[in-house]
Amino acid sequence: MDSLDERDRALVTRLVMGSVIAQGELDRVIDAHLRRAGHLEPRVRDALRIATFEVLYLATPTSASVSQGVELVRSVSSRAAGTCQRGAASRRRRGPARAARGAGARGGRYR
Repeated sequence: MDSLDERDRALVTRLVMGSVIAQGELDRVIDAHLRRAGHLEPRVRDALRIATFEVLYLATPTSASVSQGVELVRSVSSRAAGTCQRGAASRRRRGPARAARGAGARGGRYR
């Protein structure tokens, strides 16, 4: 993290800490969108937690959060990346990813 500027370090810290604090809620949201809940590689689940946290709790545009989430999943698992990419594209066609708020996030606060 030493190579990051202060603003980027703050974002990374917020993403990681927020994902840890909201882990249970994030897992419920992620599992609600999976065909086989609970069946993810640990690193893929971690990547999805970070991307889901960003969509639900930060003011990042949804398209950017989803795109970055797909890239993050791709970086930890080439097998899961294709599935993630297809799923993200499918959800974009059906409507905004912020609809996930109804799947569990409460008022933009960590749980």
